[in-house]
Amino acid sequence: REDEGEEAASEAGDPDAPTRKGEDQSEEEARERSVPKLRQVPVARDTVLQTTMTAANVAVSAIPAASRSWEGVSAWYSAPPDTSMDVSPTQVVEVVNSRFAVYDKTSGALLYGPVSLNTLFSGFGGLCQTTNDGDPTVQWDRLAGRWVISQFAISGANGSTVPYLQCVAVSTTGSALGSWYRYSFAYSFFNDYPKLAVWPDAYYTTFNAFNPYFDAAYVCAYDRLKMVAGLPATQVCFREASYAGYSILVAGVDGSGVPDASTAAYATAFETTTSLAVWRFRPDWNDPTRSTWTRQGSIAVAGFSQACTGGRSCIQQPDTSAGIDGMGDRMLYRLVYRRIGSTESILASHAAGSTTVGVRWYELRPSGSTLAVYQQGTYQPDATNRWMSSIAMDEAGGIALGYNASSATVYPSIRYAARIASDPLGTLGQGEATLIAGTGSQIATSNRWGDYSAIALDPEDGCTFWIAGEYIAATGSFNWRTRIGSFTQSNCAGINLTPRASIAAPGSLTTASTSSFSVLFSRTV
Repeated sequence: REDEGEEAASEAGDPDAPTRKGEDQSEEEARERSVPKLRQVPVARDTVLQTTMTAANVAVSAIPAASRSWEGVSAWYSAPPDTSMDVSPTQVVEVVNSRFAVYDKTSGALLYGPVSLNTLFSGFGGLCQTTNDGDPTVQWDRLAGRWVISQFAISGANGSTVPYLQCVAVSTTGSALGSWYRYSFAYSFFNDYPKLAVWPDAYYTTFNAFNPYFDAAYVCAYDRLKMVAGLPATQVCFREASYAGYSILVAGVDGSGVPDASTAAYATAFETTTSLAVWRFRPDWNDPTRSTWTRQGSIAVAGFSQACTGGRSCIQQPDTSAGIDGMGDRMLYRLVYRRIGSTESILASHAAGSTTVGVRWYELRPSGSTLAVYQQGTYQPDATNRWMSSIAMDEAGGIALGYNASSATVYPSIRYAARIASDPLGTLGQGEATLIAGTGSQIATSNRWGDYSAIALDPEDGCTFWIAGEYIAATGSFNWRTRIGSFTQSNCAGINLTPRASIAAPGSLTTASTSSFSVLFSRTV
C-alpha cells in the first residue's frame, strides 16, 4: 500500500444518481458502461433455491399481517425514490430523493414534513445548504440515541475549486424534531451511491467514485464520537481499486448486542457469482496514519445467475412493455451486524435469477478474521419477480426481508417474508405477506426503481420489523409512492430489552451547532 492524494475530477458521472424529469440519458448510459461488470461463473442451477411459499414443516403461511401501515413520502420530480427509513423508540423517519418526514411511531401521525432534506442545513452555508441532490440515507444510532441523516451535494461541484460533498446531520437529542449538528465532508471525485453504517468507532460511508467515469470504490470513516458531541470531526478514507471494489457495504449495528471494542468493522461486496469479497476497517483517531483497511479473502457462496443478466429492465409489469431495473449488479443496502448472546451474524441480500428474479439472502458468521456462510437461500416461490430487498434479524433470531414484487400480471407491490430460528436453514419458512399491492405500472422513467429499500428493527422491543419501499398506485411516470408498515412474529413478542439511551421529548425542528471537517488522507489498496 502507499499513501496517495485523491485525483481531481473535472466533471460528474453517476449512473445511480436520481433521474430528473426531462434529463438527457445519453451521458448516463456512457457512464454506466464504465462500471465494472460482475464476473459470471457458470452455474447449472441455484442449489439453495426455495420454490415454495413456506418451509416444508409449515403447512400454511404463518407470517403475520402488518400491524401498522401508512403512506410515506411520495414522488418529487425525480426517480427512483432511494427509500431509506429507520425507527427510534418514539419516531419513524423516512428519507427519499430529496425530502424527509418524521412520523409518530405508535399512531403513524405526521409530525413534520415532508420537506426538502437541505432544510437540515439552513444557515450552514455552501452546497449542503444551497443544493438538494439526494441519494439519502437515515440511521437511528441506537448506541447514542441519535438520528443520522446524510445526502450528497454535487450540483456545481468540480472536484477541485468546488469539492463534491457528503452532508451529514446528527440530531443533538433522541428526537428528529430538535436541533442538529451539521457536517460536510469533501471529495475530489463524484461521491456516488453513498451508503451509511453505524459502528461503535465510526459512522462509515461507502462510495462509488466517478472521475468522470468509474474510478474505484472509497470507504470512509467519520469520527462518530466527535459528531455526537457536536465537535469538529475528521474522516479517514481508503481507495479500493480491485475488481471487487464496487458498491461495497460496511455492516451497521442492529439490535441490543454490540461488537466488542476490539472488533474491526466488516465490509463486503460481490466478487463473482459464486463468491463475496470481505474486508475489515479500523480507523485510528489518535494516529490516522495507523488506520487499516484489510482484505480478508473471499466467501464461497452458492452460485447464482445475475438478476437481469446484467441488463436494467428485466422486471415485467402489467399493461406495458416497459421493464424495471432489477439492480442485480450489487449487494443491496443494508449490510447488518447482529449479536444475540455470544453469536454474531452479518446479514446480506441481493437480487438473483436470470429468468425469474428472486431474493438471495445470507447469514454470515465470523470465522477467524473473515466470515463464512452459516445459511443462505434464494426466495423464488413462483413466477413473480422479487427484488429490491433489505434484511434484518429480531432478538429471537428470526430473519425478515422486505422487497418489491412484480410480473406481467402483478403490479409492482411491496411484500415481505420471514423465518423463525427453528425453521430449516436456508428457508424463509413462515411465508410471505403483502404490505401494499400496487395498482399501476411505471413508464417513461428510464427503468429506474429503488435504488434501495428499508427494513429496520424496532429498538424498543427488539421484535418488530419496520418496512419502507416504493410502489405504484396508477400507471404513469415520476409518480411513485412509498409505504411504511410493521409486523412482529409471534415467537419474538414479549422479549424485554434494556434501553440504551434516554430519549428527549419532541420539540420544534431547528438546526444548530455547525461543525467543519478535515480530510486526513486517502490510500490506494
